[in-house]
Amino acid sequence: MNKDIQVTVLLPNDYDRDKLVHFPVLYLLHGFDGGHKSFIDKIKFLDNYVDNGGYIVVCPDGGTDSWYLDSPMEPAYKYTTFIGTELVEHIDQFFRTIPKKEARGIAGISMGGFGAFHVAFRKPQTFFVIGSMSGVVDFRLFSKHWERWGLIKLLGEYVLYEELWDQEIIVNQLKILKENNYRMIIDCGLNDEMINVNRNLHDALVKEKIPHTYIERPGAHDWDYWNVALRVQMDYFKYSFYRE
Repeated sequence: MNKDIQVTVLLPNDYDRDKLVHFPVLYLLHGFDGGHKSFIDKIKFLDNYVDNGGYIVVCPDGGTDSWYLDSPMEPAYKYTTFIGTELVEHIDQFFRTIPKKEARGIAGISMGGFGAFHVAFRKPQTFFVIGSMSGVVDFRLFSKHWERWGLIKLLGEYVLYEELWDQEIIVNQLKILKENNYRMIIDCGLNDEMINVNRNLHDALVKEKIPHTYIERPGAHDWDYWNVALRVQMDYFKYSFYRE
């Protein structure tokens, strides 16, 4: 994209204790109108979660409204390539990672929940574990937000590019899940306007007999909910990663 992008990297305490040890990596994607510091600014005890997990956490800046897409309409938006290829290569070069699919995960909140699935689907040889918290896993049902969310800019008018919009929706890409044996955790609050699209995805996964963990609990589309959800998901990643 010919620009500098800020990234926050969190290292567990164990990283400095033994220079021969290599670590799994979780790529953590912020939501709409967020940035690379969203998680460290908003999540209480995030350092403790990282230390307990024993893996590196990478928080890239995905722009306020990129949806982590390689947009066919906007050449300046190539965030799938940035995160799924360029950033992974950079992190593997500069930190002591375990450079294999089974030791990499990607998760996110809201827009980032969609982005986690999207990037993992486009880079099936790169990521093994996927996490979504309050993910906008089917943005077609929120037409009142399309303009504000920047989706028309990225994908074109829905009436003109309906097929393009449809092929981006997570539930329409279950074949990729079947072929690549991901581990998945999906989490959404009962008072979140995203609850129905997450339930739809869960139902489709059950129908197709695709293994996954699905959680609903009281909560809304806010940082109070994500403070709990992220702790649960980071524990899930801890026990899902390959380690040397």
